[in-house]
Amino acid sequence: MSDTDKELNLGQAEIALNNGQYETALELYRKALNDDPENLLALSRAGAVCMMLEKYENALRYFHRAIEVDPDSGDNYFNLGNAYFFQEQYSKAFDCYVDAKERGCSEDITARLYYQMALLCSVRGDVKSALIYMRMCEDADASGTIAASPDLLSEKAKLYMSLEDYDNAERSAAQLVAAAPAVFANYMVYFSLLMARRRYSAAQRALSDAEKYADMSDDDRAALLMQRASVYVALAETDSNLKQSYYQKAVNTLNAAKAREGVTAAQKNEIRAALAEAYMKMEQYDRAIACLNDALSPIKKPEPPAPIPFAEPAPDEIMRKMQTDVDLISQTVDADDLELYSEVRYDEEGNPVRIYDERAFRALEERDAEAVTDADVSAEARESADIAEDLRDRLNFLMLSCVMAKDDFAEAKKWAGVLKNSENEYYAYFGLYAETLSERKLMESPEAVERKYAETIAFFRNKSFENPRDTLASIFRARLYAEEGFYAKAGEIARLLSESDRKAVLDYIESCKQES
Repeated sequence: MSDTDKELNLGQAEIALNNGQYETALELYRKALNDDPENLLALSRAGAVCMMLEKYENALRYFHRAIEVDPDSGDNYFNLGNAYFFQEQYSKAFDCYVDAKERGCSEDITARLYYQMALLCSVRGDVKSALIYMRMCEDADASGTIAASPDLLSEKAKLYMSLEDYDNAERSAAQLVAAAPAVFANYMVYFSLLMARRRYSAAQRALSDAEKYADMSDDDRAALLMQRASVYVALAETDSNLKQSYYQKAVNTLNAAKAREGVTAAQKNEIRAALAEAYMKMEQYDRAIACLNDALSPIKKPEPPAPIPFAEPAPDEIMRKMQTDVDLISQTVDADDLELYSEVRYDEEGNPVRIYDERAFRALEERDAEAVTDADVSAEARESADIAEDLRDRLNFLMLSCVMAKDDFAEAKKWAGVLKNSENEYYAYFGLYAETLSERKLMESPEAVERKYAETIAFFRNKSFENPRDTLASIFRARLYAEEGFYAKAGEIARLLSESDRKAVLDYIESCKQES
């Protein structure tokens, strides 16, 4: 084939590539390589097209061949590194990028190289190195096209937030909005940072700009109204004179969001939760409960478990059940090569506390779970599956908070029993704490209250031993001690907490003293 024909194939391949005809372009590059196997342009382009088509193994072959043809070109190593990067083979990708850096890359590749190295550092959690490579990328990017790209700016904002460098995070987020003013998500990143820094006027301007310039779906418009309401709630906390006015603006905005056409059932429940929170702030608990009931209507209201008639089992049945449990635990312990419990630790009174390994009991739990059939699950509970688990937990938490604020501890005990089974640690802790406090407030049996407090304090004490950084467990344990009248013990725990948490616990101790 003549040189003219070879150039024609390459030229047609370039046209196909520029027009997004990737399969056609790849075929033309292959034809060019059949005639000239060492054509670097065809090798790099064929590899790049394979990357676009997610044919990574083919891309690796083309890029390796390019390195064989020209081992001194940093561009070839950069291309190979990208192929490894998109296959998540980060160690190999990093080696290739280092080789590319040592050999030197063309001007348009150098900035991209530093950006990829920044991403690799970010993947492995080396935030400071990632930001250094970001700056190197900006310095090398003469045209500014990469440094001003939304991808880079979004990554920078995330990195600065992880360092709690909110000045630079906010600056990057503002640049992100400027770089892509039609993207609604960019405004939300910027808005969240402004709200975290309590720059409420700037946050409102960001929402107004989003409303004017962003391409928004119906979901986005509903989300924008909810965010606007969140600003009003925040403003209410800063101005006691206008507190009720701001709360009412939040309520009006949320009602407007709920009334919009195209609002999904899931969005309506999110709005109802936000409305309930606003009404709680206004101490209008019945209105809050009404909103929550609307959201929780598919879920059967929790009822106390019906008492189970006691029938004395036969002695041989008791022994058989005990032996079955022992066998199951032994099998689990043998399989996992575990001890039944970990080392003995000691609480603040010097009493031994054993931290049991839950895996030893998992077989029992799985066996008991098999006894639950579809017939045991109500139709209302099955319908509630449409509500996302995290939202359902939030609704249950708000309902529990409302009934406790109304001193309706009989109702609180029911909702606490539901919430304490949450996968969310805070909700589960709060549910258990609220259940224990409700027992005291109802005082149906002093012996039962004493036993419940001992069990719950022991639970939180074990959690503190398992994870000394579990501040929530310490806070709830201190509150329980204060309610029991053990103010010195509660104070000892409070001294171990951060300043803000310590003050809150000490204030609670004082309120318990005044009530006693």
